[in-house]
Amino acid sequence: METTFQIITGLLSIAVPFLLYKIQRQNDEIKAIREKVSDKQFKAYTDMFDLFFELFKEQIPTLKTSDKRVNELIEIQKSFLIYASDNVLNKYIDWKESIGKSNTGNLLPLLELFPLIRKDMGHKDTTFTAKDMLRILMNGNEDIDTFYETIKAEYQGSKRPD
Repeated sequence: METTFQIITGLLSIAVPFLLYKIQRQNDEIKAIREKVSDKQFKAYTDMFDLFFELFKEQIPTLKTSDKRVNELIEIQKSFLIYASDNVLNKYIDWKESIGKSNTGNLLPLLELFPLIRKDMGHKDTTFTAKDMLRILMNGNEDIDTFYETIKAEYQGSKRPD
């Protein structure tokens, strides 16, 4: 009986590493297949966005290929659609919708966009705010708090009711 137990234990000690090797190999093969599919999926998605935005640019009658800034903005929009989080996309849409509705109120969603981008890029615990972004843009001798409150009030006044 003890001999049988030793034989079974010996066979298991040989079989277990072999089975673990086979499982690891299958996992590696599955991972490689997923990466190939992911690469092809990524290419298909980016190709679709490329086509859509090229068609979009062609439909803008006033857009000339020399209009570099508009082309850059369209490329950024395409990249945002592919890579940005929903929070970043929604804040970008807020900014675009606010353009032209007030003198300075449209700055607020733009200033709020940068901290969201930082969070998206891996700074999960960032304390950087829209007001901090304004402090970077303005000279230190200006009243940043008052200007920030003015921007907020103008933005709130320019928002359409939901």
